[in-house]
Amino acid sequence: MSSNPYEAPKAPLSDYVPSDDQGGFRGEPKVCEAGSGARWLALGWSAFTHSPGPWLLITLMWFLIAIVAYIVPGGSLAQNLLFPVFIAGIMLGCEAMRRGEPLTAEHLFAGFKAPNVGQLVLVGAIYLAGVFALALVVMVPVLLLGGFALFKAIAAGTEPDLQMVLPILLGMLVFMALLLPLLMAMWFAPPLVVFQRMPAFDAMKLSFTACLKNFMPYLVYGLVGFLIALAASIPFFLGWFVAMPIFFGSTYASYREIFHTD
Repeated sequence: MSSNPYEAPKAPLSDYVPSDDQGGFRGEPKVCEAGSGARWLALGWSAFTHSPGPWLLITLMWFLIAIVAYIVPGGSLAQNLLFPVFIAGIMLGCEAMRRGEPLTAEHLFAGFKAPNVGQLVLVGAIYLAGVFALALVVMVPVLLLGGFALFKAIAAGTEPDLQMVLPILLGMLVFMALLLPLLMAMWFAPPLVVFQRMPAFDAMKLSFTACLKNFMPYLVYGLVGFLIALAASIPFFLGWFVAMPIFFGSTYASYREIFHTD
């Protein structure tokens, strides 16, 4: 059995059992070895080299949508709300590649045609609600207290000292630490919803469990991924046209390894 999910299947496509029929799906997430994190990124590279043209077009459209969302009032909120829908479409594109079918730019919007698209939007709504709640509880008090003192110092023409900046930095660290479980719940939710027809809450709970069980592989994934992101940002962030497909493809590869036996 090949470990590359983008390799064309050796069995006829007519024998393929779709994921949404629970073919090969394991209810209990697999615990992978630490090195799997780097392998998933390597498979993401394999996904990109398999169909570079469509991937570049998908990434270009992704960036254009992000720019428009930033300009239009309320666009950023809508983009974050629909983020799982776009990811689900990309996962459907990766699934098509696994089945020996072509990846196309239209896959970016394929999630909007999913019969349970409402559950994908609900995943985005839960995530946004969690982010807002964390910001309200953690960052708002810190910014009100620390930010006021900092603003006062700048207005008075004095140089801010560490005592003024430290609460804000600590608040940001606490915010990021509390945001991590929410990101873990979001990570596998789109493919679990679109392939396994799971309700949003169940998909997010299972995603969190899978990420928690695979802490070491994702630690390696994060370290290697950081280096990829760093390289992609030099020069002029042009490398993100390759890095984004790598991250998308690696997400699908990790989903297949953790949740499927085939």
